Amino acid sequence: MNNKLLIYELDCLNSLFLTDRKILKKVFSNIIIPRIAYYEFKNRVDDEIQQTIKSLTRSKFVVLEDFEIDSPEYKFYNTLKKGIECKCRGKCESAAITIAKHNNLTILSNHHCDYVKLYNLNTISMIDLLIKSYENELINMDEAEIFWSNMENITHYSGSFIDYFTDELN
Repeated sequence: MNNKLLIYELDCLNSLFLTDRKILKKVFSNIIIPRIAYYEFKNRVDDEIQQTIKSLTRSKFVVLEDFEIDSPEYKFYNTLKKGIECKCRGKCESAAITIAKHNNLTILSNHHCDYVKLYNLNTISMIDLLIKSYENELINMDEAEIFWSNMENITHYSGSFIDYFTDELN
């Protein structure tokens, strides 16, 4: 599992940053957020998450990623955003695809996105990320349950992580 993860979706961001920092640092070496996505959702998250992101940015655990104007990345971003040669995309999704493609990053997404095959990108869902982290012993059961409790808006599963994990194995 690539331990650098790119995030641009608000539901993923909320779930991750409500989790204990120590758990996050066990699973990832860095979390990458497109700067344009950060500015778009920074006013839509609560103060606690904003402070967590600011603190983790200062420590360089969270990286706000950009690309230079007139760079190949910027040209690709504009192609995506304007719908040239492909489906028109929003600025956050376009930035995420661009950064992931040019830096070989895995995108954390809970949506089945058409761009995965189109641009040969890797994605992982929050649930799959949690299961892999537990299976690879990056986190223990107690930490998995903490992570799981912050994912309620994503999982729509009423039980605990161990219940879900056990059900998935059967």
